Amino acid sequence: MFGGNRYHPPIHPVNGLRGRIMEQSQTPAQTPAQTEYVDTATVACDGGALGHPKVYLNIGSDGQAVCPYCSRRYVLAENAQQA
Repeated sequence: MFGGNRYHPPIHPVNGLRGRIMEQSQTPAQTPAQTEYVDTATVACDGGALGHPKVYLNIGSDGQAVCPYCSRRYVLAENAQQA
């Protein structure tokens, strides 16, 4: 009834789902997260050209903050005063 000639897509090694396994060269290009130097201890990020909901971030004691949506990194400039 079910012959051995039926095609079954391979199982993905990471997520275990059946489907086409993309080669490394076929993965979408990812741009590295941008780093912006700021003068204030509070910054707003809206994702720039890609866009996401606007979030307000506080620069931490390490002098930086990372947007949870786009991974843009904000670094407090050396000449700025941390609040």
